[in-house]
Amino acid sequence: MRRRDMFRAVLAGAGTLLGLRAVRAATTEPARLKVVYHLSDLDKVNFVLGNIKNHYEGTGGNVE
Repeated sequence: MRRRDMFRAVLAGAGTLLGLRAVRAATTEPARLKVVYHLSDLDKVNFVLGNIKNHYEGTGGNVE
């Protein structure tokens, strides 16, 4: 009976540690995206600015 209680305690401790590790990993902030746009054709300025706006909104403003 005593071995069973010790085994349960070890399993509970291991489960707690794994749970805390998962919570810590889930709360880390995602890395900011670094984006570079190259525009060489003046006729496409509005098109490219629209793409930049869509990209910014699509990432939730997480662009550096």
